[in-house]
Amino acid sequence: MQKRESVVTWLLIVLNLMVYALVALQGNPEDPLVLLKYGAKWAPAIFSGQWWRFLTAPFLHFGIFHLGMNLYALYSIGQQVEYLAGSLRFFLIYLSAALWGVLGSLYFSPQSISAGASGAIFGLVGSLLCFALLYRHAVRPGALQHLVLVIGLNIFLGLLIPGIDNFAHIGGLVAGFFAAYFSTFKPRSKRVFVVSCFGLITLLSMVNAAFPQAGSWKELLASGSEALEEKNYQEAVACLEEAKGKAPAAMDDLLSLKLAEAHFHLGNELLDEDPVKAAQHYTSSIANRADPATYHNLVLAYLTAGNEKKARETLEVALEKYPGEKYLLDLEREIERRN
Repeated sequence: MQKRESVVTWLLIVLNLMVYALVALQGNPEDPLVLLKYGAKWAPAIFSGQWWRFLTAPFLHFGIFHLGMNLYALYSIGQQVEYLAGSLRFFLIYLSAALWGVLGSLYFSPQSISAGASGAIFGLVGSLLCFALLYRHAVRPGALQHLVLVIGLNIFLGLLIPGIDNFAHIGGLVAGFFAAYFSTFKPRSKRVFVVSCFGLITLLSMVNAAFPQAGSWKELLASGSEALEEKNYQEAVACLEEAKGKAPAAMDDLLSLKLAEAHFHLGNELLDEDPVKAAQHYTSSIANRADPATYHNLVLAYLTAGNEKKARETLEVALEKYPGEKYLLDLEREIERRN
């Protein structure tokens, strides 16, 4: 009976395997840039209108181990949820959790390129928690406490292990819990209304992310990222600086990373013709994200501008931060030879 009623679970497993095989035929699935090409979650891409990443990211995986772990969890948990909820409700729970997993990662871990079915699987665990709370009399003693322990342990491990997108897990977990809860409402008309409202909220959240208002920090981030890719560094700096002034604190890391890159490249463009301005951009780059290459070029800018004292001071700071960097040491020897 359980196998007969697990059609959607098996379809999802097969779909994940097919997507992995297709990506593997085109490149290395462990390479984030490959997954980015095929639809992994990446905040600037979604903010620029690539709404389809909400649907593709949950079916992409970073290598065979990542895929295997998620499919084993889907096989184990999915059959239980599908048996309890029925195929249609199971699919809606899975889909809701997958979408909110991407939304959770998008807003709370925007700097990451993320993918995988784990957000949806956490949603299935959340639905089990919901059913266990609603029907306590029908579950074996200790089952509810065990489920809470499993959830807590997995979230705790997500905090300890680098590379795990805990916000996708939490987003999926919460969405799965409420999707399961709404699916139990009676009569049917009330259930349809509440589930439809939940679906509408999900859709509007996706639309708000993928089609941001002109002048909003999301639109500015998307425009700045696009300008950066097109090597229009002046426009990239302008858009990203404005975006950073408007964006919430959760976006600071991503915006700082992109601003550091934009200022660095703009400094390189100006190094020969206007070393003073180049130095200003290198300084701004370092303020956003320090990097030995940027320090190196900042020293060159000061030397080109004839400010040897500032060049020496900057190189001293750089060597304190990065004492083993060969090209900084080479630059130090070159300055000494000049004298």
